[in-house]
Amino acid sequence: MDRLEQMDIFCRVAERGSFSAVARDLYTSQPSISRAIQLLETRLGLRLFQRSTRRLSLTEAGQNYYSQCRKWLEGLESIEATLRNEHEQVHGRLALTAPVSMGDAFLNQILLRFQAAHPDLVLDLSLTDNSVNLVAEGMDLALRIGKLEDSSLEHHKLGLIERQIVGVPSWHQQLSFPCRPDDLKALPFVTFSRLEGGKALTFTGPQGKHTIEVHSRFLTTHAQALRQALLAGVGIGSAPIWLTHADLAEGTLVSFPVADYHLAHREIYALYPSRAFLPAKVGRCLDFLRHELLQIPGILPP
Repeated sequence: MDRLEQMDIFCRVAERGSFSAVARDLYTSQPSISRAIQLLETRLGLRLFQRSTRRLSLTEAGQNYYSQCRKWLEGLESIEATLRNEHEQVHGRLALTAPVSMGDAFLNQILLRFQAAHPDLVLDLSLTDNSVNLVAEGMDLALRIGKLEDSSLEHHKLGLIERQIVGVPSWHQQLSFPCRPDDLKALPFVTFSRLEGGKALTFTGPQGKHTIEVHSRFLTTHAQALRQALLAGVGIGSAPIWLTHADLAEGTLVSFPVADYHLAHREIYALYPSRAFLPAKVGRCLDFLRHELLQIPGILPP
């Protein structure tokens, strides 16, 4: 039994005037309460209670000790209540990192709406395509696209990104549709260099996965650079629907349907250092992202 527990039991006995009453309150035995008081008196070298067969009362030393203990325990309870309240409130600094393309396309606006709903929150957004060490960099949350490497971080899948083959209409005229995956190899490609080195494209079909080697005329790590190259007619390419949906609606880009095959979805993950005692600002942001991301064209439920 630690000192804090002994102090709490002492104050309870002083207020209730009975060992047995406190034992009932704490769902324990009367001897255990008596033993706690004895240990406290031994450690202090003071008698805290006058005991008789009829009544239990505080000694002068006990009254002084009770006054100080009660102030100390109430101060501790106030500190804990303040900390709990702060933990449950959405305020303070929320440090978040995400890929540049996601921030440019839609994440910035989503987070600004989240901050508008929580005006006491300070957003610290770092947009980078490099992997960030959340603990070392003091980050609360990270969004990442694609399969995760082995990680000690907690993670949650927020959604799936639909992709399709797109290009300018002049490239579309060179193929018959719906085509087969191998038919696409006749055309030059615009590719994300981070995906299989920009050299291959994997489809899923009736017989499982089917990978084709592609000839890339333009490779990039940036989504908007990929989109601009597609619009310039450099080649065709695999692009997330959220990136090109407006261009497809305007007809500046067209889709290249592939019979019985589709490109695998890409995952969107949220990562955070620990699930235990997750701060309200992180939990609320995750809930907000789960809802808002599904309003983006081409992002599906996980």
